[in-house]
Amino acid sequence: MLLTTPNDAVDVSQDIGLSTALDKIPGLVKRLASTTPPPRLFPKNFSFRWAGYDFVGSTATIMAGATLAGTTLALTAVLGRLPFSAENLESRRTVKNVLSGPMQGGGAHYTLDKNDSLCLRSETLCEKDLTLEAGVHALAVILLQLRPALQQFDGLLIKA
Repeated sequence: MLLTTPNDAVDVSQDIGLSTALDKIPGLVKRLASTTPPPRLFPKNFSFRWAGYDFVGSTATIMAGATLAGTTLALTAVLGRLPFSAENLESRRTVKNVLSGPMQGGGAHYTLDKNDSLCLRSETLCEKDLTLEAGVHALAVILLQLRPALQQFDGLLIKA
């Protein structure tokens, strides 16, 4: 039987004496216990629901030549359809005014698609190796920054 760590191997099937093999086990156990697993990376593609909106996200690595420069965390969401003038003229005007003025927080871009649906797109540059913990933290910060802008549209858009 062969017991191994990344740096050592103890073959306990050879006739080296049981006491010699047993003497090496505590060191082997200590080395195995001290090795830490590699960090879990944030997923490349994901989706979630927050504040009544469905978000789709992705991560992409940014290279500077052959060197990893960072990771982009991108979020998109369809916030709802702009009401037609006959449905709710006041809401339509309010949304258009909000879009034409300075948006509060989030650094996101808002666009109207061909069906008058309001779409959100946000891209944030994060650390090089975006671990699961760092990605969740970055996502929480982004969403909290987006909250004031999203609240401006509450009750004004028609949800799908």
